[in-house]
Amino acid sequence: MTATIISLAISALGLLGSFIGVATGCINLRKNQVNSWRLLGWRKELLEDLIRQLEQPMDGPVNPALSQWINKAKEYARDKLNIEELKKGTRGKCCPDIEAGLLIDEKMTELNVLIENGQQKFHAIGCPQRETEIIGSAVEQVKRDILQRVSQVEGAGTICIHGIAGVGKTAIAAAVNNQALTKPELFDFVIWVSVSDQAELWRVQEDIAGVIGEKLPADRNTVNRAGILHAALTGKRKFLLILDSMWQCYSPSDIGIPELTRGRKLIVTSRIRSVFDLMGGGEPFVITSLTNEDGWSLFKRELGTDNLSKLSGKILSRTEIALQDLQGVSSAIKNLAQTFKNTCKNSPTNIDEDWRGVLDCFEQIGNLPRQQE
Repeated sequence: MTATIISLAISALGLLGSFIGVATGCINLRKNQVNSWRLLGWRKELLEDLIRQLEQPMDGPVNPALSQWINKAKEYARDKLNIEELKKGTRGKCCPDIEAGLLIDEKMTELNVLIENGQQKFHAIGCPQRETEIIGSAVEQVKRDILQRVSQVEGAGTICIHGIAGVGKTAIAAAVNNQALTKPELFDFVIWVSVSDQAELWRVQEDIAGVIGEKLPADRNTVNRAGILHAALTGKRKFLLILDSMWQCYSPSDIGIPELTRGRKLIVTSRIRSVFDLMGGGEPFVITSLTNEDGWSLFKRELGTDNLSKLSGKILSRTEIALQDLQGVSSAIKNLAQTFKNTCKNSPTNIDEDWRGVLDCFEQIGNLPRQQE
């Protein structure tokens, strides 16, 4: 009798263990599904980003195959990749978790094929850059002029962009980079390098090599590296190289850039005029600061109508005059507007007084001219 009870107890424990195992498996399956749905959503966002990039126009004839791909991708994202609708469709099935897993695999396969097709046929090799707003009609015109120059197979190979910090040089270069990526008929490679004031020559060479898949020796001998890069880039028939925020005066041969013949372009941005002398780009595009009127309009737009309405006329007049000391630098104007916006948020009942305190602080450290109210 005792043996029978023990045997039954062991069997019960075995069944309980099996049940726990199945339950644990179901829980893990559900967790994996949550991650899989999330991954499918991310891939959908990648497809939508690629569509947006390929839709941005550059000079030249419209590619019918590209238009066809964009329409197909939009239709697929809209009609067959509604994540919430897909989730609903698996509920109420005999084995909903298994059904969902199979559906996710199917959609992921279709999505990856569509993305790969768009990238290979209509996208050059390179990395998209984060775009920021280009402010001012003059800066926008410079962007259009540079895009036109980049789109021309013939013509000057080196394009230089000059201006003080914060006026939009990088914004223009990023916009050109992203649009050039959508033109594989113009460029096989679009190479972006953020140089900065601390970048040594070997690091610049390393960044270029990374995009084109070239291995450089570890000894950091810039002469040897330049020779390897020169040979590698010469083998790339069409490329656009963007050197953003150059401080050092390197020549193309120092870096390893070959002669910029047909289909090869170089864009250099810098606040230092002498940088362009060695690059040989001729007269640079000069990005000018905003006018006082445009700067004040930008400030008011960034601050917002609600916040503006809370300020007295005296404080507004003083702010408009003080703003001129920022010399029309759009990034500085936007930062100051954000400071005042935070002041309005943190001190809703004493805005004028606290705003006056912020202006006094800027004046005392020399960032703004002291004004009499």
